[in-house]
Amino acid sequence: MKNKISVLPTKWSVCWAIAISLGSLCTLRAQTAAWVQVQADSLFAAGHYAEAIPLYDRLLFFEPEASHVAQSNLHLAISYFETGQFERAAYYYDAAYFAATSDSLQESILLEKSLSYLLAQHPKEALIELLSLPETAEPYRRQVFLGLTYFLLTDYDQAEVAFAAIFPDTCLTSVQEVLDDARRTDRRYRAARAQFLSALLPGLGQAYIGDWRSSANSLVINGAFAYLFVATALNYSWLSAAMSVLPWLQRYYIGGIKKVGVLARDRGANRRQDLYRELVDLLPQLEAACPRP
Repeated sequence: MKNKISVLPTKWSVCWAIAISLGSLCTLRAQTAAWVQVQADSLFAAGHYAEAIPLYDRLLFFEPEASHVAQSNLHLAISYFETGQFERAAYYYDAAYFAATSDSLQESILLEKSLSYLLAQHPKEALIELLSLPETAEPYRRQVFLGLTYFLLTDYDQAEVAFAAIFPDTCLTSVQEVLDDARRTDRRYRAARAQFLSALLPGLGQAYIGDWRSSANSLVINGAFAYLFVATALNYSWLSAAMSVLPWLQRYYIGGIKKVGVLARDRGANRRQDLYRELVDLLPQLEAACPRP
């Protein structure tokens, strides 16, 4: 009987095929990662940050331990920052910080991370980063960021101290005017005081914070229900007035007290944001006009 030639793969041929396939796959993966990095870096260098973000994300996902991780995290943080995604930028600045290889680079990254938190309106997180920096780390930027952070935290005395460290007294006057305006804003738009005044007389709290339309509306509505309550009690009975009119009177009276508290907080917050923007616009002018101490 003639020997038949087997067409079935042997054990060794299968092993060789798997090894060759895995080797090809690893080579292809390395080539793909290199291509993605080149494309991402090219887009980043050209300022196309939104297009670079998904490529860097892909690169970090598939190659989390590669040599490019430090640079990719930093480029990704900058890309998120430039596209206005400040919380994501802070996250990747944090990753870049731990991958940085020098103290100066770490200090620079911490400053950018604190700025990201500032722009994202997270002053507490920004303060933690700034206080962890040595005073010699870009002292001007550090003090500017500290002043702005304390302003957002409504600690105006500390904000003034921070700005006084980089501006002479002759140039500090305009900054002090903004800080004094912020102090007056906080005193005027106290929610508890506005609510107390509205409890004394409906509409008085709204008048205190300058909302005359809401003040008149609250006074008229509560006055009308108060009159209706008394008229019903005199013409029918106090029980009838309590059952039919009092729930409506309570609704508008208590509702007015709650609303004026919200209104006071909102108006105070909006005014502080206006002053914050005014302060931000003022600082470059002072830097150009005033010698540093």
